[in-house]
Amino acid sequence: MALRIANHLSESHRVIVCTTAAPRPKYGNFQILNNLRARTDEDVKALNDVDVDIWLAMNAGYAAIAERLLKPVVAYFHGNDFLNPWVVSTPVLMKILSKMPLIGQFWYGKRRTYAQRKIGAGIQSLGCVLTNSLNTEAIIRQSYPQCPNVSLCTPGVEDRFFQTESDNDASSQIVNLLTVSRLQKATRRKNIDGVLRALARLKGHMEFAYSIVGHGDDMENLKSLSDSLGLSDRVTFHGRVDDDELLRLYRWANLFVLPAKSSPVDVEGFGIVYLEANASGVPVLCSAAGGALDAVVDGRTGIVLPGSEPGQIADGILRFVDARANFRKDDLREFARSFTWKIAAIRIEALILNSYDSFQRSSSEQSIGMNRVPSRAATPG
Repeated sequence: MALRIANHLSESHRVIVCTTAAPRPKYGNFQILNNLRARTDEDVKALNDVDVDIWLAMNAGYAAIAERLLKPVVAYFHGNDFLNPWVVSTPVLMKILSKMPLIGQFWYGKRRTYAQRKIGAGIQSLGCVLTNSLNTEAIIRQSYPQCPNVSLCTPGVEDRFFQTESDNDASSQIVNLLTVSRLQKATRRKNIDGVLRALARLKGHMEFAYSIVGHGDDMENLKSLSDSLGLSDRVTFHGRVDDDELLRLYRWANLFVLPAKSSPVDVEGFGIVYLEANASGVPVLCSAAGGALDAVVDGRTGIVLPGSEPGQIADGILRFVDARANFRKDDLREFARSFTWKIAAIRIEALILNSYDSFQRSSSEQSIGMNRVPSRAATPG
């Protein structure tokens, strides 16, 4: 997401991306600085050393340092970045206690609360807050009633996913199911184990093939679960795939399946993969959790489940089989076109410039040598 926004902004502005990750040799027409360490004091110094006019923070945690930065900040809130923050430094003793047996979970909760309060204190210094879904916006307003200027900016889907051809046989009795997701223990909200348990209930009632794209430290556990459920001949773990193979698998699929779970500290903020599937002419199966309802229209672009339990997932797949003919590929692609990255990035750019103008007006008595349109935009995190 940061890459798409930076690419768009760099068409009209000089963009600098500050990151904790080692950059690839070439991303786009912008500069990358590997200068962040997710340690508050160090990051404040590193960011203040960069010559910019305005910051776009791609992680809510950077709201905690907004007051200490020399230039205005617009922050994009996704959900888990403020429900369970990870770029806000906490006291050393609290960190040590959070890793100890027996008491660790209690102190981990204390660290989370501490970081959330730091974000809440910094929110007043933000130019505005951008967010990815109506659900996340509601959580922001509940968590931070003092938060000003929350603007909905849904993510976009890349043009390459708009495929008109299909590799599946619409008349086939076999239903091709696809999931694209990280397979990490930390993101078990994706609920792939729930899908596997649902398919175990269906294996005697319908023919299906299930492809799972993604990699992570939970992959072997999921493979073992698949084998124990007697699904090894119907489930394929593809791991990481290149772009061509990913597009082929979207063309192969009849139904995209990702019925995520939500908890008070772990939500699916939006779900770009739902739009990727629709752009390829594939309906989706999701649960009414997190921001999925911004990306999926029940009965039109997919099937929205009331929950995410295996029985509900199984019922949803059977519902799709019965209603399969109602999902027209052209209608799905047309829906996805209202979420292209060009549309999303233009809106984000406009809100950044509005925030910059507001800052300029409030600082009009100071001589800071800027043009109306900032020549240097930057994204920390």
